[in-house]
Amino acid sequence: ILKEIRNKLIKREVTADSMPQHIQYHEAVLQELEKRYGKDYPKAHYRGMGGSAVVLKLQPIIEGEIGGESGCKCLKYPLPMIEQESFSLASVLDNEANRLKDLHHQFIIPLDDVGRLDLKQYGVADRNKKAPFYLMPYVDSIDLREYLKIPQASMDKVLKMLHQISLALRYMHRSGFIHLDIKPEKIFVLNPTNSNTSALL
Repeated sequence: ILKEIRNKLIKREVTADSMPQHIQYHEAVLQELEKRYGKDYPKAHYRGMGGSAVVLKLQPIIEGEIGGESGCKCLKYPLPMIEQESFSLASVLDNEANRLKDLHHQFIIPLDDVGRLDLKQYGVADRNKKAPFYLMPYVDSIDLREYLKIPQASMDKVLKMLHQISLALRYMHRSGFIHLDIKPEKIFVLNPTNSNTSALL
């Protein structure tokens, strides 16, 4: 996982001077996550890095062996603040997690766990010593932009999914939560190649 994170940071042109601080932070987070979830989810996979966070996929033990897709979890934790001085991605994710845990809707992926990792023993910078995270079911899906490229995509299915997402957004708004980053990449399409297609936020 660290190798994939490093490669992503290189592509983002992270400076050689700050790279050790980035890697130190991610290594600390991964070690703490191993302590917390390693027994039940012994296999972790890097799934991606957005503008504010890293996403991992955790595989569980089922009947004494590492399982397949069933029971997998998706875990999200923030990127460190190394060169920025006045903005904290950890605070953004912490607020997001605390709000999302109270949302329960059929078209919104639920949270299974919310927490904060204490990284002070690893010598990371003070502003990165508390790393919030949240855990949710792993959804085997593609995003809406990817869906629109496949032969099975149809206007009827897209309209149905947009209606589902609008219901989810209405519920979020009525619950006092505003989604600030709605885009095709944030809409997850389930069962994209059959007639039972549906969408989740």
